[in-house]
Amino acid sequence: MSNPYLTKEEIKSAYLSCEFDSKDGLYAGEDVEIYELADAIIKSAAFNIARTEREFCIEFVESLNPEVAKALRDKRGNL
Repeated sequence: MSNPYLTKEEIKSAYLSCEFDSKDGLYAGEDVEIYELADAIIKSAAFNIARTEREFCIEFVESLNPEVAKALRDKRGNL
């Protein structure tokens, strides 16, 4: 099963996806850019959580009916 936690690379990628006004990166001033970073991290984490949940659901269905699980994996398995 996939790991729902963000890797260092995913966090770095989220950070680099932000368009910070300051050349120094994050700052806590009038325009608090930490919210932009938090939003990027949440978007990345949401993808990992969805992928993990999908894998868990398919494994559960497989324990009940392997044929249905195969059809589900073929139709919705890749995320």
